[in-house]
Amino acid sequence: MERGRVSHGTHLYDFHPQSRVLAQALAAPLAAAIGEPQHASFWRSFYVTRQTGMPAVLVEVNFLSNPALEAQTRQPDDAAKAARGILQGLLEFFTRI
Repeated sequence: MERGRVSHGTHLYDFHPQSRVLAQALAAPLAAAIGEPQHASFWRSFYVTRQTGMPAVLVEVNFLSNPALEAQTRQPDDAAKAARGILQGLLEFFTRI
């Protein structure tokens, strides 16, 4: 079976050191909000995270290549769940700095 069809998890990508703290603050609350047990943050040199003067994180909520997760994204409350998780992580981040 193709690996992408079974992949799952919440991934966050950062570039600058100050962004690492943001990515770590967002990962667990976001994963918990959408019911995803796996989450991780990674250093990557993406333009959208590299070319900033402020903390920046690229968020990959889940894998659309996985048919079960793609179907989950069609649920009416899926985006709201992810947004609540991101908000919770942001609140945690801002209390740390």
